[in-house]
Amino acid sequence: MANSIYPTSSTVKPLWTRQKMEDVALFFSEAFNKTISAHNVESETKFEYFVDMVIDATDSSEMMAYSNEYAKIRNLSQFYVERTRVFGKPGTNIVETGFINQLPEAETLHYQFQKNPDEFFEFVSNMSETYGTVVVHDYMQYYFTLYCNSPQNWVGLGPPKTCV
Repeated sequence: MANSIYPTSSTVKPLWTRQKMEDVALFFSEAFNKTISAHNVESETKFEYFVDMVIDATDSSEMMAYSNEYAKIRNLSQFYVERTRVFGKPGTNIVETGFINQLPEAETLHYQFQKNPDEFFEFVSNMSETYGTVVVHDYMQYYFTLYCNSPQNWVGLGPPKTCV
């Protein structure tokens, strides 16, 4: 409903991207599942995955690629971008570099970035070349990892260093 009034966007997590509609149907009401079935009969663009509904219902969407594996992020990103193209909507991939709020190591590139910034920058550069736009989340934590300092305390550009 909001999308009919003003542009809306949504961020999806990797699990939402991979979930097939038949695997999540039991979580929805019978009426909702009938609506989805009707859409799939009437429309050329079928809701095969849960993320398809989000992409279709919004003007744009983003996927938070929570992972500490570059290959896994590439695979998720490729799949997500393919789904956005099916619906003719823009989509942006987001890589996580956070380390606070008890984010599990398996869900962030923070530690890979910390160990090898050059590899991280190459990865983000390649993602940008492939997909056009890649967002690095979250800026403050990314900045701290790169400069061992919070952005508000920054007084000058120094060489990247490892914060241990």
